[in-house]
Amino acid sequence: MICLMASSVVDLGDGTVVKYGPRVTVDEGHALRLAHDYITTASVPKIFDIITDNSTKETYIVQQKIVGRMISEILPNMDNAALLQVAFELRAFIRELSKLDGDGTRLGLVGDAGCFARGRWKRYDRRRFGGLRMEGIHTTERFIRWLDDYVPSCALSREQRDNWIGEFQFHRPTIFSHGDLQPENILIHEGHVSGVIDWECAGWYPYFWNDYIATLKWDPENPWQKVVVPAMLEYQYPREVFAFRHLEHYADSYGH
Repeated sequence: MICLMASSVVDLGDGTVVKYGPRVTVDEGHALRLAHDYITTASVPKIFDIITDNSTKETYIVQQKIVGRMISEILPNMDNAALLQVAFELRAFIRELSKLDGDGTRLGLVGDAGCFARGRWKRYDRRRFGGLRMEGIHTTERFIRWLDDYVPSCALSREQRDNWIGEFQFHRPTIFSHGDLQPENILIHEGHVSGVIDWECAGWYPYFWNDYIATLKWDPENPWQKVVVPAMLEYQYPREVFAFRHLEHYADSYGH
């Protein structure tokens, strides 16, 4: 059994695994089914069943086991040629995800209306205080301005916040993203990407999201950041990522 924070994965030994726990949702299963129908460049686990235990409120996702090791476990032992091979395969994977972009005005996780309703974003929802709500946020501009509204004026000057907001290109459409394309969620087998797992964050995000997530754990000497990310990302938005990181930091540290 592999423990993944608030979720666990049990290998049933017949090519099937079960993921379950407080963090696991029915929506993750829906995201997997959606991606499985569109992605051919990397294996997306096939869903066999989604079961919710009404007594414990836990969800069990019965899915296909993907053969491979997490790239995070083998990165130090991969040479540049092997790293670039993986990067180009992930680039093709991201291109395929773009088939699900939609009309560019949708924002939020698979299965949830409006903006993000769980995970890292739930902490910002002040519904219980009658304040800022995330419902009805469907564009990058509304999302950024919502986050900006969460930063109290005493924490950061209006001028600085406006400078950061000015970095975003609000005319760009939203994109469909895995939402957490990190080495821990990418499986490698015989030198190739064999699968992408953990789709709990999948959904529609601002146009710069793949760049933001790929560089979240920044370490310029890490092979992931040094070799894979630059070749993997067809489009990079360093100014937007820089601005967003700062807005998020102030919202998280000083928000109400």
